[in-house]
Amino acid sequence: RNPLRERLWELSITALYRSGRQADALAAYQRLRRTLAEELGIAPSEPLRKLEQRVLLQDAALAIPTGPRSADRAGADETPVDLADEEAPPAKAMVRPPRWLPGLALALGVVALGLVWLGVASTLIAGLAVVCGTVAVRRTTTAHMSVDRLAVAGLVVGAVAFATSLGLLGYRDVSGDRDTVAGRDTAPGTQASPEESAGGQEVPISTLVVGDCIDLLPGTDPAVVPLSVLLVPCDRPHEQEVYHLFELAAGAYPGDQQVDALARDQCHAQFEEYVGIDPAWSGLDFIWVWPPRDTWETGNRRGGCSLVDALGHELTGSMAGSKR
Repeated sequence: RNPLRERLWELSITALYRSGRQADALAAYQRLRRTLAEELGIAPSEPLRKLEQRVLLQDAALAIPTGPRSADRAGADETPVDLADEEAPPAKAMVRPPRWLPGLALALGVVALGLVWLGVASTLIAGLAVVCGTVAVRRTTTAHMSVDRLAVAGLVVGAVAFATSLGLLGYRDVSGDRDTVAGRDTAPGTQASPEESAGGQEVPISTLVVGDCIDLLPGTDPAVVPLSVLLVPCDRPHEQEVYHLFELAAGAYPGDQQVDALARDQCHAQFEEYVGIDPAWSGLDFIWVWPPRDTWETGNRRGGCSLVDALGHELTGSMAGSKR
């Protein structure tokens, strides 16, 4: 009924050996090994592997313990010498956790809440708090209620911090958080000052974020990837709109055609999610930018996708969020 309970197998193998059935004990170990491999893809634990070696070598320490008790009760009442240290403690006498563990869990949870705006760092700290709190709660005895409350508090605070920071990460990913790269401190698709709004603000293409609306600089060749573009308000007609940014997997440069195909696939897959319909059924199209060989070899494998009007009209209004 419990083929994966290694403790039961350990007792069974020991009992078979002590009954003078060495071959059956070894056969039982092999059955366990096959079961774990087929069901979980793992090998037996270290204690069981050592037990098999002791059975093979007919270790004298595996013999039935002898003592002042009668022979007919010796095997039944005595705790096996080699397994005594591994016996699970009674349910009412669980091992008390280290004194510092519940406090550490609570401290990590509070720190994670305080640094929730950091995103990934806060999530990692909160995850560690949850782990420490869980271990402390599971190993706390019922007799130490003060430690138990502290452990539970650490677990709860860590879980709240983890959920909050994870939610913030998801919000930033969906909404396109405010951008401060290269001196920009404006929300995507807006301008820094009224003076720049009339003709657009010239920005490096590397600083664009999802939701930015852009025009090409006057005189730019459409067939050449520009270094800079004009960032314009999304509520006026514009030529392009950034809807996806990506980074290709690390590795040797696979060649221009392969990288171009990877970038195109990235942009096509995201188009329907962003616009809401398949490109073939819309009056829109997309262009993609991918890293050339020299950029790739410096470690920069980032690219992006831009929405354009396939019918030759300028885009009007924003495709992002509730304005879609």
